[in-house]
Amino acid sequence: MGVENAPFARAVLETASRVGLLDPYGRDDDLEAWCYRAAQVGFYVDLMRAVREGFGLEAALETMPPPPARWLRGYAHELKRHRQALRAFQSVGRSYDVSTIAAALYRQAMNQILPRLVVGEDGRVKARVGAWAWAMLELSHALTDRRVRFCPVCGAPFLGRADRETCRSDRCRKRWYRTKKGSK
Repeated sequence: MGVENAPFARAVLETASRVGLLDPYGRDDDLEAWCYRAAQVGFYVDLMRAVREGFGLEAALETMPPPPARWLRGYAHELKRHRQALRAFQSVGRSYDVSTIAAALYRQAMNQILPRLVVGEDGRVKARVGAWAWAMLELSHALTDRRVRFCPVCGAPFLGRADRETCRSDRCRKRWYRTKKGSK
């Protein structure tokens, strides 16, 4: 699926208008930027899933799939950047793990958020930053949060009660029920 896919493009633009801008100043808010950011989020979710499934970080990075379309070059860039960092950390004998990646994402997010903190007249603290800064902050927390699990049907990450087996999708819940019922 690429940018040429009209339903995908419509869904992205609808989400952009409903959720907000990537960059509140409008510098980095075109469809290509949204695709690049989606590829980055996909990279971190895939990495988290691979590590949680028992791969070490190096093996997880090696098993990451190649980008499926030309606009996912950002995914390949993230993969290359983390592989280079992994080799650099290993060459000096330091440990490099998922928490190191999470800390780097946290620093990137806070570098955008902290300089833009403003206390309003009502006493509320606000930061005028794009959605990407908050996404990086959420990703940094998700990478280190052991409560995050993955849906066995669609593979989406989710938080929930300890007894919840799938994401909140009715389709996944019903398919998982049928799968379990059929295996008995």
